[in-house]
Amino acid sequence: MISTVAGTGDCGTDGIGGQATAARLCHPSGLRFDSSGALVIADEGSNRVVRLGVDGLLTLIAGNGQSAFSEDGELASVASLRNPIAVNFDLSGNLLIAERDAEVVRKVDRTTGKLSTVAGLSVASSFAGDGGPATYAAMRETQSVVIDNAGNLFIADINNSRVRKVDGVTGLISTYAGTDRCCNSADGVAAVDSNVRPFALALDGQNNLLIADNNRVRRVDGDSGIIVTVAGNGQWGYGGDGGGALDARFSTIRGLAIDSSGNIFIADHGNHRVRKIDSATGVITTLAGNGRCDAFVEGSQATNASICGPAGLSLRGKDLLIASEWGNRIHRVDLVTGTMTTVAGSGGWGFAGDGASALEANFRHPTDVQVDAQGNLFIVDRANQRIRRVDGSTGIISSVAGIGTPGFSRATGARRSKRCSMNRSQQRSIIPEIFISPTLRIVEFEWFTARQARRLGPSRIARKVAERSSPVSESESVGTYSARRRASRAARGLE
Repeated sequence: MISTVAGTGDCGTDGIGGQATAARLCHPSGLRFDSSGALVIADEGSNRVVRLGVDGLLTLIAGNGQSAFSEDGELASVASLRNPIAVNFDLSGNLLIAERDAEVVRKVDRTTGKLSTVAGLSVASSFAGDGGPATYAAMRETQSVVIDNAGNLFIADINNSRVRKVDGVTGLISTYAGTDRCCNSADGVAAVDSNVRPFALALDGQNNLLIADNNRVRRVDGDSGIIVTVAGNGQWGYGGDGGGALDARFSTIRGLAIDSSGNIFIADHGNHRVRKIDSATGVITTLAGNGRCDAFVEGSQATNASICGPAGLSLRGKDLLIASEWGNRIHRVDLVTGTMTTVAGSGGWGFAGDGASALEANFRHPTDVQVDAQGNLFIVDRANQRIRRVDGSTGIISSVAGIGTPGFSRATGARRSKRCSMNRSQQRSIIPEIFISPTLRIVEFEWFTARQARRLGPSRIARKVAERSSPVSESESVGTYSARRRASRAARGLE
């Protein structure tokens, strides 16, 4: 049986402080369980991170609904975020948030609830900071974050074509893999000398880092730092089954999972397949999917079944769970028998089914699935703006967060999220607030939407850039510059 545990199906944020089933979400993305069993949700479109408690209440952890960058030290619940896309926890239980458009990773202190920056400067289109504190680093579109057993944080700095590492003890940031180029670099070299384009990250049991690198999977040895390709020849397409994984071809890797034996599972999204690399032999095979996006036949062998756009993967004992984004189902592959069944979703497009069997439910682009310690499934029903829960005992599906309508509100009233209420052209902010060039000239000006930029024109924008640029020397600390920047903004009436 399937039920909605969060979300009404409309984009928005009404209902904070109340039952999650009456709340609205706006493009929920990352999911993580905390130590109490509560589900933490990165609600990207509303610029918030929320917590679904075991009591069914939805509470706000971080974000006021506005797309902006807040200074460190603010209470996370009143601070602004810019497109939180992924969440995780460090070894002390503090919440980590990857803000995609702010180019930072923030931390919410579990004791004080205050927000601080772990990595990044909230400067767009730049790379800087290696060798220094991670809070002084510049990144370009942070997306995936993972933490190893020593507390080191790894960040997919996608548009800088790097994986960055924040040392768990010193807080210093460095490039762990990648140069400034993309893609298809040689193997057997130090990862810092290799080109990567990291779309997803995963860690195995030995703290080796796996990177979804375009249409390859790379592995960085946790001890030596040497990078090798474990799957993919870098070519777009489908091929290689039954042979060495290095000769395989993929079509957009959307998810990675690793079991306790080291077998690697790959969501080959564009090929409508889930591939498996045998840890003992290195041979790649198709575990699930026949390459077609058509009708699904229950109970068939997984290799003969149809999966439409596999995305998120999750392991539950001897089962692999697959979010079929375009098929609007959650599938289960029995890793012993190889049979494939549906655990949630009728295949129908839309929103329906709460309070009944999960098999009768409709979804709109489910992109991720996670399993808690009790075997309950939590599903990102992205286009329905909901988090759905499938009870591990009864199979009943329910919404645990989100009601599916746009807007922003706390429990006491409505307030629309700026991002959710914008039209598509307004959402494309093309001019960043700060840009640090390789020559350490800092340009500061306001965000412009695409419409405003068209009205101003390139010459007027260029004049604004020139008027508001200021040099910063290598000897000037970022903290000193930040204080000078705030004073300058205050003088212009911007703060």
